[in-house]
Amino acid sequence: MKKGFTLIEMLGIISVLAIVLLVTFPILNAALKDMKEDKNASFVETIGISVETYVGLYDITDPTTITIQDLYDLDLLKGNYSSLNANYKETLISIDQDGEMTIELRLGDKCYIKTPETDDVVIEPLSLGSCDTFGGTYVARTANDTHGGIVYMNPANISATCNSTSAISTPGTKTGCMKFYIIKDNGNGTVDMILDHNTTTSVKWSGATTNENGPREALYQLYEDTKDWSSIQSVPSSKNYTVSTTNQNYTINYTKHIARNGQAGSYTYTEVNGASKARLITTEEIATLAGKENWTLGSTNYYFGSLDTTVYQSQSGPQKARQTTYAWLFDYLSGCGDRGCTQNSTVSNNESYWTASPTTTTTNAWRITYDGGVDNDTISSTTYGIRPVITVNKNVYTN
Repeated sequence: MKKGFTLIEMLGIISVLAIVLLVTFPILNAALKDMKEDKNASFVETIGISVETYVGLYDITDPTTITIQDLYDLDLLKGNYSSLNANYKETLISIDQDGEMTIELRLGDKCYIKTPETDDVVIEPLSLGSCDTFGGTYVARTANDTHGGIVYMNPANISATCNSTSAISTPGTKTGCMKFYIIKDNGNGTVDMILDHNTTTSVKWSGATTNENGPREALYQLYEDTKDWSSIQSVPSSKNYTVSTTNQNYTINYTKHIARNGQAGSYTYTEVNGASKARLITTEEIATLAGKENWTLGSTNYYFGSLDTTVYQSQSGPQKARQTTYAWLFDYLSGCGDRGCTQNSTVSNNESYWTASPTTTTTNAWRITYDGGVDNDTISSTTYGIRPVITVNKNVYTN
């Protein structure tokens, strides 16, 4: 007659099984986790194939942002989407003007990233609820700010570490970590931002004697200053700027850029293929920011504090305080320290920066001045510089 296991034997077997489970469970769990991550990474590759189809169907020539839902609605994902539908978090799909894509898929505690620079899907820990591919820093606006927030970033490498400590605002700086102010949320997943300093401190608005062809020399210099800003999208065609007055009739087409030929003193400027990475701010945008929406190209100059021709020194206390809240628009200009800015510059020939807007005369254009306002001068003046405006996807700073 066979005897059963004794209590001691049973306890021994249970102990052995427990040890086996303790040893094998982490291994099995890790294997299952790897299988799940491989499946998710494979889905990102599937998204990439669908985006390629999307680009081919719609002939993408401007930067755009789409979602998984957009691909599903167009029947480009089919069954793959439904199997993920219950688990996926927000997915960002950005397409540049060349049809190159960046995909960020958020699932669980991981972020799955595919960019034009990566052959394989990169898997990273999720940071603060979003993919952490942006090495810069975003600072939200306060209640008193007249801008939409601050973004520290390196426009040539948005994954590079960048913050207020490492940012350089010295006039003439064109590369590296820099400080940008948000001037407008475009409502399509992008924002417009303006740099806090001039990349070039001395340039003519136009190399011609009249401004009827637009800011040719300024646009040429703008392109030269920003052509290496490869990690941001090119200026979309929606930002093209048309002027039509009695004396001026021109369109700045940012989907191309200005090239210069000839010798100094006799340059010629032509529009060539190759989109601009940045643009010039317009006086209409400045007027909207300052609360002077009815201002037109034919109007007189004004200051941000008084919104009229009252200079800073003669403004009331509240007006001076108002002008100071717009210091971000005229910081780092020579002499601005006595007129409400917070960051005075000692760089010579750095008194203002050009806008894209002419006056209604044939020889003048509008500029943002060290006095803290909008004024005009002759297009051949060379004490004014370039302050680039860029359009970026919001996902580059919402980490």
